[in-house]
Amino acid sequence: MTDASTIDRRRKFSRLDNEKAGLLRDSKATIERVLPGVLDEFYAHIEQFQETRSMFQNKQHMAHAKAMQLKHWGIIVEGKFDAAYETSVTKIGEAHNRLGLEPRWYIGGYNFVITRLVEIIEAEWRVGWFDRAGRKRKTDTINAII
Repeated sequence: MTDASTIDRRRKFSRLDNEKAGLLRDSKATIERVLPGVLDEFYAHIEQFQETRSMFQNKQHMAHAKAMQLKHWGIIVEGKFDAAYETSVTKIGEAHNRLGLEPRWYIGGYNFVITRLVEIIEAEWRVGWFDRAGRKRKTDTINAII
């Protein structure tokens, strides 16, 4: 288990301060509403590639992975980055390693999911051209998700 000071250093490196963690919490309802559909798109996408499709034994295995991703995103949008978060990311990393999933594939997967979330937020969170504070909040929320 990683201690709190190490997690804090990682947050500083990622520029994920308390304000951005709060923005993640504020985006929770949107992300939890749209994420199941985004993950459906994601799993349909990865089924098109042998390198990623072969990581799953069957549809039930894929459904389990989706459920675990939903759970993990639930932890992310809590914005706490505590022991539960550390445990979740460790399990994910261990699963990728155990399966032999190369970084080029899981980073591409993260890109797929995050890109879709950003597209949805861009479309749904309307902010006027002259609302500088609103535009900054939207941009900061997107950056926190990334």
